[in-house]
Amino acid sequence: MPGRNNNVARKQVAGRDGFPSTASTKEDLLRAEITARAVVPKMKHPKFANEEEEAAWYPAHPEYLEAFFKQAEEEGKLGHGTAARILGLTKPVTIRLSHEDLAKSRAQAEKKGLRYQTYLKMLLHEALAHTE
Repeated sequence: MPGRNNNVARKQVAGRDGFPSTASTKEDLLRAEITARAVVPKMKHPKFANEEEEAAWYPAHPEYLEAFFKQAEEEGKLGHGTAARILGLTKPVTIRLSHEDLAKSRAQAEKKGLRYQTYLKMLLHEALAHTE
């Protein structure tokens, strides 16, 4: 967010009891940032029996998402980037990949409905966790 100091080590946030507390870890800051950006939709949607029913409902009701985004814009809660990036929890890196590996990752990511960079991050995270 423009003009925001991302290097702030401590930030006032609401604690679990509702009273202000001081966040000292980046995870606390991330939680606070997500909470501050959260938009509670004014429009109601039905209760869903399962994920499939919910997944089918949203494309059939684009007016809900349009109203939700309009509300977020009016509340000043639309922004660019993720809270993790804004808080400096992620770092951009450059890596050289073979043409074949890049093509495979793009094809596999597309099958899963993901962007290839997101897919590569997911694979790397899983491999690191498995090796640990």
